[in-house]
Amino acid sequence: MEQKDIEQLAAEQRERAAEEIAKMQRELQNSHIQIKDSQKKLSEKKINNYFEELNARTSTVLIVIILIAILAGSYYSLTVYKPRAAYKKAEQFMQDGQYENAKAFFASLGDYEDARQKAMECDYRRGNYLLATGKYTSAVTALSGIPNYKDRDDLIADLAGTMVKTLDTGLSHSAFVRSVGTVKATGDNSFGQCEVDSWKDIAEIACGDNFTIGRTNGGHVYSTNGELDCANIIEIAAGGDFAAALTVDGNLHCYKDGVRASVSDVKHISADKNILAYINTDGNAVVSGAAFDLTAFTDLKEIETENGAVYGLRTDGTIVSTNGRLNGKTDIKHIFTCNDTVAAITKDNKMISEGAVPASELTGAIMLAGNTDHFIMLTDSGRVKYYGPSYAGSGRVADWSDVLLTPKKEY
Repeated sequence: MEQKDIEQLAAEQRERAAEEIAKMQRELQNSHIQIKDSQKKLSEKKINNYFEELNARTSTVLIVIILIAILAGSYYSLTVYKPRAAYKKAEQFMQDGQYENAKAFFASLGDYEDARQKAMECDYRRGNYLLATGKYTSAVTALSGIPNYKDRDDLIADLAGTMVKTLDTGLSHSAFVRSVGTVKATGDNSFGQCEVDSWKDIAEIACGDNFTIGRTNGGHVYSTNGELDCANIIEIAAGGDFAAALTVDGNLHCYKDGVRASVSDVKHISADKNILAYINTDGNAVVSGAAFDLTAFTDLKEIETENGAVYGLRTDGTIVSTNGRLNGKTDIKHIFTCNDTVAAITKDNKMISEGAVPASELTGAIMLAGNTDHFIMLTDSGRVKYYGPSYAGSGRVADWSDVLLTPKKEY
């Protein structure tokens, strides 16, 4: 091949090589551009994803913050604001003498601050107010739920023995006076002794073996075995088969088998079975139905009879008795008798007893009454309890409450 041909071939090869190189450079440049575009798109996607994720996280955080704020607000409202507002409202009610409303608010607060203590204080203040205004039945109800609080037990003990008898039990029936002045009875009704539903305005009650008598606030006397022909009565009592009524001017009338016997200058009476006992205007005891040595029964303020015995309480707080039980005991405020037992409230408000019923069973007693082998009791809870055999339903007193409490006349 000639030199000329060789040079031409070489030139053509160089030209083709240059074209291939140029083509490759163009392709490489295009590849760079595509790579950059891909990188740009990838970067933009990453950025978008990042911001989307950031926005999502931000939204979640904001939602969490809002929820926390709502929960915190609710918690504050429930645990701080509302209880504090209710507490202040309750304190205002208590300050205004609206003790029941105040107690309801304090009770709803549970363990918040001293709410439980304040709820008891409401009962205590309400009880004191009711005592001061002479609403003794309601006072006992108010104080019943706070035993051992301040001097609550002393307040209750001060009522014991000072109230007119408004519950009693006969041989086989029991009766009590409601605070509204009506009477309820249960047990044997063979002699009509439970026919008391029509009685109104009753202030005092007494049960014989087979009859019931009641005194009204106006001094009239009802009896299930016939109305007694007397008026201006201030006190009544019942033995086994007789009734006694004391007038405002000191005349004592005793009714037995339709016959009335009377005596004057009397200031306090008591009866049980066949014994009628009373304190005369000189302060001495007089007893019919049994013979006793009554030499020591002087300067008396209370007298009780039970199961063939007589008990007296002197004005100096000393007990005298015909059977020796608690005889000579001093510092006594009041005496009770029931079920072959004499019980007493001491001046330091302790219950003592001697006989069939131990003092532990009489704790918290406000009123007692008994007959033979059973007795009935009004407790400091405002409820009635019955002990001993229940004859013909005489012990069905579990639902009895709201017993009328009225102070005895000072003798």
